[in-house]
Order: sequence, then C-alpha cells, then structure tokens
Amino acid sequence: MNYKQFLLIFVFFSLYSFSLIKDGKNPPFLKGETPWADSLHAQMTMDEKIGQLFNVAANSANKGEAYEKKVEELIQKYHIGGLTFFKGGPVQQAKLTNRYQSLAKTPLMVAIDGEWGLSMRLDSTVKYPWQMTLGAIKDDELIYHMGLDIAEQFRRLGVHVNFAPVVDVNNNPENPVIFARSFGEDKRNVARKGIAYMKGMQDGKLLACAKHFPGHGDTDTDSHISLPVVNFNRSRIDSLEVYPFKKLIDSGIGSVMTAHLYLPQITGLDKRASSLTTEVVDTMLLQELDFKGLVFTDGLNMGGVAKYQESQEIDLQALQAGNDVLLLSQDVPKSFQLIKAALADGRLDSAVINRSSLKVLKAKEWLGLNNLQAVKIEGLIEDLNQAKYENLNRKLTEKSLTLVRNNNKILPIKDLKKKRIVALSLAEEGVKYRPFQKSLNLYTKVDTLHYANLPVSKQKELMDTLLSYDEIIVSLHTSNKNPWVSAALNTEFKNFVNILRMKKKISISVFANAYSLKGFLAAEYTDGLIMAYQNSINAQELGAQLIFGGIKANGIMPVNISPVIEMGMGIESNTPIRFSYTMPESVGLASADLRNIDSIVLEGVAAKAYPGAQVLIAKNGKVIYNKSFGKPSYEDSVLVEQTDLYDLASVTKIASTLLTLMQLDGEGKLSLDDQLGKHLKMVRGTDYENLVLRDILAHQAGLAAWIPFYIKTLHHGMPRFDIYSKSYLENFSNRVANNLYINNAYEDTIFSRIIHRAKISPEKEYKYSDIGYYFMKEVIEKITREPIEDYTEENFYEPLGMNRTTFKPREKFALSEIIPTEDDKIFRNQLIHGDVHDPGAAMLGGVGGHAGLFSTANDLAKLMQMYLNEGVYGGIRYLEPEVLEEYKKCQFCKGEIPKDKEENRRGAGFDKPALYGEPGPTCDCVSYASFGHSGFTGTYAWADPAEKVVYIFLSNRIYPDASNTKLVSMNIRTRIQEEIYTAIANSKFRNSHSALIEPIIE
Repeated sequence: MNYKQFLLIFVFFSLYSFSLIKDGKNPPFLKGETPWADSLHAQMTMDEKIGQLFNVAANSANKGEAYEKKVEELIQKYHIGGLTFFKGGPVQQAKLTNRYQSLAKTPLMVAIDGEWGLSMRLDSTVKYPWQMTLGAIKDDELIYHMGLDIAEQFRRLGVHVNFAPVVDVNNNPENPVIFARSFGEDKRNVARKGIAYMKGMQDGKLLACAKHFPGHGDTDTDSHISLPVVNFNRSRIDSLEVYPFKKLIDSGIGSVMTAHLYLPQITGLDKRASSLTTEVVDTMLLQELDFKGLVFTDGLNMGGVAKYQESQEIDLQALQAGNDVLLLSQDVPKSFQLIKAALADGRLDSAVINRSSLKVLKAKEWLGLNNLQAVKIEGLIEDLNQAKYENLNRKLTEKSLTLVRNNNKILPIKDLKKKRIVALSLAEEGVKYRPFQKSLNLYTKVDTLHYANLPVSKQKELMDTLLSYDEIIVSLHTSNKNPWVSAALNTEFKNFVNILRMKKKISISVFANAYSLKGFLAAEYTDGLIMAYQNSINAQELGAQLIFGGIKANGIMPVNISPVIEMGMGIESNTPIRFSYTMPESVGLASADLRNIDSIVLEGVAAKAYPGAQVLIAKNGKVIYNKSFGKPSYEDSVLVEQTDLYDLASVTKIASTLLTLMQLDGEGKLSLDDQLGKHLKMVRGTDYENLVLRDILAHQAGLAAWIPFYIKTLHHGMPRFDIYSKSYLENFSNRVANNLYINNAYEDTIFSRIIHRAKISPEKEYKYSDIGYYFMKEVIEKITREPIEDYTEENFYEPLGMNRTTFKPREKFALSEIIPTEDDKIFRNQLIHGDVHDPGAAMLGGVGGHAGLFSTANDLAKLMQMYLNEGVYGGIRYLEPEVLEEYKKCQFCKGEIPKDKEENRRGAGFDKPALYGEPGPTCDCVSYASFGHSGFTGTYAWADPAEKVVYIFLSNRIYPDASNTKLVSMNIRTRIQEEIYTAIANSKFRNSHSALIEPIIE
C-alpha cells in the first residue's frame, strides 16, 4: 500500500467515524430513512404543516361534551399535530385518544407531563419517586429501567411523548417550582440521571424531553405565575445550567423544552421570556449545542409569558425564535391566522414551517404513528399496574434511602433482648405515618406514639415517657402530595427533637424533602439519621426495614444542607441481617404465579375447613407473601389480622423444645446419643432409663402415640374437684381453661402414669409420639434450671424479635388477639380460647414440650429462617451449624435419604418429606433436605435449604370441632406448597428484572 492509498483510507475512516459520532448525537427519529414522513410532508398544504406545530391541552377528566367538541374542532379544522393530556383517568383518556385519533387526518402525537410517571396526571397508575429522590441513587441503571417501564406504560395508553426528564440543576433551595423535581445540585449527577432516564424511555420508543432550557434551577419565582429572573452571565450559565442539556443532547435526546425565564445578561433589557428569544433558542440551543431534535415551548398559557402580551403574538415569536412545537397555545384560531399573515408579509420564512413540520412528522414515523393502532381498553388498568413496575418502584425507593449519620453503628438495631423500643412519629393532621410504625412492628415489639402538634403543655409528659425507653426512633413526616410542597418541618417538632437528642441517643428518620434538614440541629448531630426524601408508603415501609437491617442503605445526599450534611454523603450499611418484606419479583418470581394461593386458602374458608388462616412465604431471606384470610371464628365480624396468635400445637416441638435442645447440645450439655436416665432421675430403674434421645426425637423409641390423661380426672364427664378448682388457689395455680385450675401436684401423676403404665414396644418400631416430649421438657428444665417458657423467651424469642410468640398467651395479649380453637365438649366443656388446645399440655399449666406455644406466621418465619441460615439471624448466632445439620438429617436412613418405604423418614425432632408416593407432610416438589413440622390445630412450618424457602400456614381447622379433617382431605397446605414450587420453576425460565435480585440475608 502506497502513501496515497493509506491517506485515502485514513480520510475515509475518519469521515465515517465522524459521521457515526454525529449520528450518535442525533435524536433517534433522524437516524435512518423516513419515507412516510417525507412523502406525507410533500403532499401537505401549508395550513396542514402549520397545524402540525400546535399541541393543545386535553383532559381525560370529564369536562363535558362541549369541551370535547372544541378539541375535535381544532383537530379537524386546524390539523393540529398533537395533544397533551392532563388530569383524569387512564380508561377515559384511552377512549378520548381513540376518538380524537379517528378524527385526525395525520395521527396525533400525544404527550403527557409525566415526570414521575403517568400518576403525575392520572389516577390508578404507578407513582414513581420524584427526581430528587432518584438523585440519591448510586446505580443509574435502575433509572434506565424506570424509563423503560414508563415507556411501556405510556405506549400502552397511546402516549408518545413524556415531558421529562427535568435536568435543571436545583442549586437554589428556595426554588418554588423545580425543587424536588430536580435530580439535585450536582450538575454531573443531574446529567447522568437524566441520560439514564432518557435512554430508558427512548429505548422503549417514548420520546423524551429535557427541560427547562437553559435551566430553571436557580430561581425563586414560579414561571407558571410570573417571569423568573436569572441574572447570571453567559459563562456561568454555560458551565452550570446548560451542562446537563449538552450531555443529553450529545447522548441523543429527542426533544428539549424551552423555559420561560428572563436572562438580562443574554437577552438584554427586553423583558421577554427566553423561550421567545433567538439568543436562547436559535443561538444557544440550535446552533451552539447543535441540537437537531424537536424543540417544545413550555406551556404558552403560563404566567411567565401569557401575562405580558397577546397570545397569538407569543406563538408567532416562539416560532421566530426557533421552537418547533407550540405547547398549550391559548388561542389556536388567532395564532393560526397570525402565522399565516406573517408568512405572507415575510415576518416568518416558510422554511421555518417546513423544517419544523417535517421534524414533527419524522418523530411520528419513529414513534410508529404511520401504523397507528387504537388503544385497547380491555385490561388497561391491569396492564398499567403490573407487579414488575411496582417492584422496580420499591427498589428505586430502597436504593435512595440515605444513612447520613450512624455513630457507633447505632443502625441497624441489633440487640433486641429485653429492649424497650418506642417510635415517635411527628406528622401534622392528615399526613400519613402509620405504614412506618406498622413496619417497625414486623421486627419486634415497638410501642408507637404520634403527635400532630406539640404545644409546650404536652412536651414534659412526652419527654418523661420517651426517656423511660431503651431505644427511641423518631420519624418526621410531611405531605407527599407533590414535589413542590414546602420542605419546612413543623418548628415545634424540631425544637422538641433538638432537646430530646441532647438527653438521649436517638435515631431520626426524615420522610420529607432533603432541604427540610436545613436548620435542624438534631438532624445534624443525632447518632442515627436516615433521609428518605419522601413520605410515600414505600419510603415508610422500607425506612423501617433499614432501621432493623432488613435492607441495606446505599443512597447519597443529592444536595448540600450544611457543613456537616453535605452533598455526596451517605454511609453504606452492611449486608441485610433480618427479613425484608417485599414482592415476589424481587427474588425473580412473578406475583401472578402466586395468585392462586389466595384462591386455595379462600376455598378452604368457603368449605369451612377453617374459619381463617395466615400464610407467609419467604425466599432468599425476603418475605414475598404475607397474608391473612377469613375470620377468627365463623361467628366473628372481624377479619384475621397478621398479628393474631394461633395455637401452634405440635409445631411447638421444633419451635421451642427442639430449639433449646440443639442449643444445649452445641454447648456440650447434652448429646443426641445420651440416654434419658443420664438427665432424669425419675426414669432410672425403669424401662425408660435407657431410651436414647435420638430415638425419642425421631419417634423410634417405641413410645405410645399419646395418653388421654384427662380421662382419669373426670367423674361422669365432669371435672373431679379433688383434682380441679374453679378458681385460682395456691395449690391450684395451673390454669387449664376458664374457671378450671388443676392441682399443682398432678404433674407427678402424669409422669407416674407414663413411666409405670405406658409400655414401651420392644420392637421400637417407628411411631409418631408426643410422650417423649414430656420428658424432653423435663430434661431442658433440669439443665437450664428455668421453666422452658422463660428460657425460650429470654434466649430465643426476645432476641429474634418474636414478640408475639409465647406460652400462656392470655397473660400477655388481649383475647381479641388470640384465635380460638375447639369447642371442647368432652373435657373442659367450653370454647378453648387463649388456652392451649392439647389436653396434656393444658394439664401441665399450658406449657408442654409437645404443645402450648402460640405464635404468628411472621414470628414463626423468623425462627425457620434462622434454621435456614445455619443458626444465625439478626447478626446473632443461636445454634452451631454442625449441630443443626445433625438434627435436620434423617436419623434412621441407610443413606442420606430413605432407601425403602419401611424406613423412618424423620430427623431428630424435625419432620422430613415422605417418599415413594406415600402420604406425607409436603408436596413431592420439595427437596429432601427440607424440614419442618405440622400441628393438629391446622398449623405448618417448613423450610427448604435447596430453594431457600420458608413456608408457614397457620389455621384453626379444629374450630369448632376437632373432627373436621377438610384441611387434610382438601390438601390445602400441600397445594399451596405446589404453587410455590411451580412459581420457582417458572422463574427459572424467565429473566424478569434479574438485575434487581439481591443476595439472601445472613
């Protein structure tokens, strides 16, 4: 190759590369051929071309037939190019869109001002976070995905343009109109977020619009009302305000909206809106920034332009300045005639109309309007509210939460043992705060207080109350109505919290605009500070989860507040240590795939398999399904709450007795291979002495299934009053039921009957038995020297946050919070409500090794998750992993799993799946590594390490009659389990929002 050839090739590739760069900068509708637009434009009259430059207001709220006829007239008579819809609802808007499109000779380009999604204008749609909230997120890819989802929703509704993103740099905290609509004060962060949002929308074939050029961030006037003054020189505006616009233009933004500002140092003394000046639109935007996309004016009905001159003059000046689309013209007929007159007398060149109208048509072709389809009404609301959209919405909020201060790692709260916690929410009348308090109580008992105002007369009493607690969580809430609501926090609230912080360590969560922290001393110097930016339900729920370590914090401050709270601040917290409460989509499952669970549970309610139930499903350490169904009883008018307590029956075995045995085993205080006689004197010299704990727990010891101890305490079906008392007495202190207390010494009789009368089968074949757990309770209490109910509460339930798990629930909870069980007509002759159902446990005062525990699905799930985590939860180790593994495994299999149907499937205390198609506790879909237990009252707790699933089902199927077996015959619990595993199988063939799936908790 000679020098000339090399030079030619070099020049060719240089020019080619330059063309690629230029093409990359171009808006998407100017890339490639546009035959439809070119052909149509060539056939249009000048009137039709002028009409394409008007975009008029339309409302989907019912404004009457006259209003709609007026819009129709503009479409037909003036050939307008587009509509911008405002408030209303999706279905009505879709109907109007179809109606208006059917009348248009050239398809209408429909727009919405939807900075935080369709919900900015329409009801029944997804409300995404405001842009300042998004500005706190480190991962711009999440904002790209938001743009994609928004595009999908807009296009489903027949909308083609979104007047977003706002790329104004909000460097004026007093800005009344941009404020939280901006990504923040950092021009680079604003640009990055704007590009991500724009690319997502345009990759979804929704035209994005960067606004408000050249920058509306440093004003203290609302251009909707008056003309803001931006009195900065060109150098400052270019370096700061224009920076994001340049970056978005270089990245291919499809359209830009010009702002109504007064820029005296650029446009001179003529007090005219910058949107109407050639210096700003033509010189700065089109020539210097080389922008080739569509230029929309801001609304021409806004005070910033409308109050200064006749509307038709405004429209003409906008075109003369270089704008393409006249947005919300006040008087289309007059403006139309003035533009035609200006063309005739030479004030306006026809090339301007030709250029702009062709751009509009090319944009329409890129948007697919040359193949326009009517908006489908059926399923519209469902399509606009898909679970995947809400999952991303929650994720955006989660990733924005900013841990600004965390002295001595006060957050997340780890130690819950014997800790009294209070949450004080300060929210003025009508401002929401309850989701925050409710979510806190998912983790442990948190007392809650709320004040809508704090006059001095209330403050001393409140201060004394708060100071009596170990942990104080303060939350401040402001209206979440819109992003330009005042950032100011109530002065009484701030003053009180300032004093409180000086008296005790507190954590503060602020559900308000970031600028609300200005002048708030407590926020600057508190030990723990969470900035949540908004008072949305998502922010409140996730803020509570952050406090207890259900999620991580990794947001950063998008604005400067003070020398101690600066832009960019944000502490990244450690891996989650407790459950997060979220959606199936967050772990790759689809909510729709779990929807049939509701039907299955309600089928059971309808068939009277049980009056009500709680169902909880967790996967990968995240609670993805947590619902209550039905009523506590068939006669009740109230519904089951997630906080209601159920009698766990035999689930007590793994939730209390076995739990404690495993801890003692890990401490070397007992072994599965110990003989019973080693720990209990009462069995020495009897057939029970040499029973091995492993055999007992695996139901391989040859024990009787159960013994109806109560029969010997009745005479002609009535309690013997040498054994029972109708009232509490010193020697009759063990409550059995209402007005029924058993002699304290009768426990010895129970053990005597077992040891001396209940024979042990010499073959020691597998037989499920409660009897061994009577002894296990005694073993535990001999070793710990504490009643089992006290030991488990102190060592497990309190630190795990299982504050609604207890024996003898009547002593701690209102009867209305406890679900009733059987109407016992054989032993106690009354409805059993708040007392243990199992007769043997009742005769032991409500506490048995095999029964007696009450709990909620949420609490029980924490324990099962701890088992899945190999003995760890909330950053605390409860069990040694090798001990837990030993107890979970099949105890009498010839291999890891049973080889034939004669083998005992059980672990040491834990139940295991049945094999060979035999009836068992699970569906066939679970792994054999899974484990759990079921209870006679209709309860079930199961965990599967293979899929990292926890499944809890609680019901009172024995209400009012224990002979009701419909729960089993209808296969309710295993059918639900099948749905879970079907959803998991389906998820393996999908890749929905895979980037949003996070690691499991530790």
